Formats: sequence, C-alpha cells, structure tokens
Amino acid sequence: MIHYYKHVYSFERIDKRCIVEPLGRLDSAQVVYRHGAAGPKPVLRGTNLRVQTLVIAVNTWGMTPAEVASDYGLSVEQVLAALAFYAEHRTAIDAQIADEAALERAAALDSDQEQK
Repeated sequence: MIHYYKHVYSFERIDKRCIVEPLGRLDSAQVVYRHGAAGPKPVLRGTNLRVQTLVIAVNTWGMTPAEVASDYGLSVEQVLAALAFYAEHRTAIDAQIADEAALERAAALDSDQEQK
C-alpha cells in the first residue's frame, strides 16, 4: 500500500502497468487510478481512457454521454460512471485539465518560435 494525497490505495497489476485503486470507494468499480510519471490519473477500468478526456468531450465539445460512448467504444454506463467520478473529484480533475492546457500552449509557443 501507498499513501497519495492522504488516501490509501492498493496496487493492481494489469498489462505490466501499475494501476492504483482507491480502497472502499463505490466508484472504483468503473474508475481506477493509473500511476504514471506525472502521478496517479483516473482512468476507466480496462481501458486507457482518462476520465478527463471524457469530461472534456462532454463539457467542452458539447457531446452527450451516448455520443461519447459511441465515439470511444464504451457503454453509456461507463461514461456516466466517469462523469460521476468527475463530480466527486472536480477540483483535482479540473486542475489536471488546466495543467495539460498550459503544457499544450507552451508547446505551441515553442513550435512557433522554432518555425521563425
């Protein structure tokens, strides 16, 4: 076991990747944490899809859960589970989305400067 952000997690090995799953959570049936270089990220169990990807599809692109499910090859229940997880962890996931947006802007600036 390991402690992240004052929570206790258990490790589960899947395809040589380390999945970190919160203990005792109802939403852990569909959403687990994948531990990577940037820290743990919530993903749908059995997929490599991050919860934030599905949140962006719904909140930014205006897709319905059914459209997201169809586009990503998921069930509507999986998408709804991801959105429920987001509702419970909005602050952390919004921070991850903002961090990635900042990295994308910085990379675009670097690319523009290299082309000049």
